[in-house]
Amino acid sequence: MSLTITSEETCRLAAELVELTGETPDDVIAAALRDRLARERQVSERARDLTEIGKQTAELLRGSGLTSTNIGDFLYDERGLPK
Repeated sequence: MSLTITSEETCRLAAELVELTGETPDDVIAAALRDRLARERQVSERARDLTEIGKQTAELLRGSGLTSTNIGDFLYDERGLPK
């Protein structure tokens, strides 16, 4: 696959990073893409984890009489402090 960068800002940022690091343009772009991909994967994993926690919690609360409107009463006292 071949890439052509047409954005002046992207070229300027890459050139600045090349200057600062002494790496090649390919190296700085690859590093930036690896970093971004790692962050995006982490966000995806976190979203999957939170979805799973939500499903498990919903299953535990099913039939308990607790709803999104009264769960605060279950968790917090009249002063808003945790029970």
